[in-house]
Amino acid sequence: MGYFVFPRKRLLRNQNGHRFYRKLRGLAKAYALGKINWLDAKPSIQSWIGHAKHADSYGLRYRILCTTIFRRQENPPKR
Repeated sequence: MGYFVFPRKRLLRNQNGHRFYRKLRGLAKAYALGKINWLDAKPSIQSWIGHAKHADSYGLRYRILCTTIFRRQENPPKR
């Protein structure tokens, strides 16, 4: 179910981390443009963190979550 299981460790599949990183960047972009608020993005992020915690993934979680910044643009384009 998304893990590589070894006798002494469990790792996330590469595709899982790549897919979430793309999704996280999309959420951050939508947040910056004002299309979503933080309460819409938070459940998705927390869900993936919960899934990833079942594996030895501290470094992966740190890299993915620390490189993505959720910040509103000062003057988002109007549509």
